Amino acid sequence: MLRFLFSVLVMILLAACQPKMKLSGSNTLSSWEHEFYDNCGLPGGSFERIDDPQGKILRFQLEDGQVGSCRSDKAFNKIGKSRHGAPFWERSEYASRKRTGIGVSRPELVSAEVKFVEGFSGPRETFFQIHSGSHGCNSKPVLMMKWNYGDLELHTRTKLVISNHLDRWIPIEIAIEDTRFIYVKFDGEVLLENRYFSYSKPCGATYIKFGIYRPGSWDRINRPNERSVLEVRNVRTEAIE
Repeated sequence: MLRFLFSVLVMILLAACQPKMKLSGSNTLSSWEHEFYDNCGLPGGSFERIDDPQGKILRFQLEDGQVGSCRSDKAFNKIGKSRHGAPFWERSEYASRKRTGIGVSRPELVSAEVKFVEGFSGPRETFFQIHSGSHGCNSKPVLMMKWNYGDLELHTRTKLVISNHLDRWIPIEIAIEDTRFIYVKFDGEVLLENRYFSYSKPCGATYIKFGIYRPGSWDRINRPNERSVLEVRNVRTEAIE
């Protein structure tokens, strides 16, 4: 009897020492969304986490006048100035926690799925970026994907007319090697190929940003920004073999 009890005790101790399995898509620290955070803070009611059988979904939404919390977002119109043609900037975004550069030591693929639930009919509504700024380095985004009055535009001056983009999941793929885009795909279509970065500085390190970032309206009484809603899932970076 003592031998039996001893065997049971040993089995319990061994089981307790085994590493816990983390299932893909479960609400654990291994879930993809924990690689990102709200780097500027989020306006009230502009963000929601949604549980889904295929994994966590992050929902971003902006109403007119929801100014971002980054220092560069604040209103300037009180003193008659603007930033990039807007009195202030509305923002609800997430950014990478890790900022050591994408594709620096080997080619890497950034992939994601986005759904434009509502809106995105106004000016310069950015939803996905590859940024290159870092602490102590005032570098700029090397890629900004945005809707501009219904047309898809890239920060690299590429402009496309794409219909039927609302309320369906659209894949994004961005392949990077050092300071070069191997390709950029949106909904399976190649938008860029073999294009070197613009606007970057040697001190910068590329990282991911996604959400909604758009200019505020100069005339909020007669021409307020419409409500825009974006859902994002499965944002990942992996090596290209």
